[in-house]
Amino acid sequence: MNDFAGKLENFWNVFMNAGGYREVLKGLQNTLTIAVLGLLIGIVIGTVLAAVEVMPKYKRLPRILDKICRVYVAFFRGTPLVVQLLVGYFVLRPLLG
Repeated sequence: MNDFAGKLENFWNVFMNAGGYREVLKGLQNTLTIAVLGLLIGIVIGTVLAAVEVMPKYKRLPRILDKICRVYVAFFRGTPLVVQLLVGYFVLRPLLG
């Protein structure tokens, strides 16, 4: 039990006295920023995909856009945002720059 008390005291010194809580708050801020940006980007992309889906398909451009949207949905459906971000960072970023 004495070992636990020492560990607890060490944690308290690092977390409160040395400002470790600032790092936790910074991580929370980054997490919320990524979540909100992902939500906004998802709403915009989803609205565009829905608009293309309800377009009449008797002309060539709506049919092409519909196929592109179907490929996009098939590719990204079910993958978490973090996986998409990692693929974008480690695969697409080196290809573009």
